[in-house]
Amino acid sequence: LRRVTLDLLGRIPTSSEYEGATTAKGDPDTRYASCVTRLMQDPEYALYQGEVLSEILYNGRPGSGEFVDYLRRRVQ
Repeated sequence: LRRVTLDLLGRIPTSSEYEGATTAKGDPDTRYASCVTRLMQDPEYALYQGEVLSEILYNGRPGSGEFVDYLRRRVQ
């Protein structure tokens, strides 16, 4: 949970997210897939991934705000 939350949202999971993941029932693959789906639907996903894409495209330099907003909308 920690690794996938860092990769998708750029932060560590909250205590409630951790408790929800540890108490979830079902097979591990299904739990993982539902966790990834839930994280990708979080508004933080588009914000963070837009920044990541901007850094990749601009080679680590800050990108234009307008372009970063465009990337965020496309990710969303």
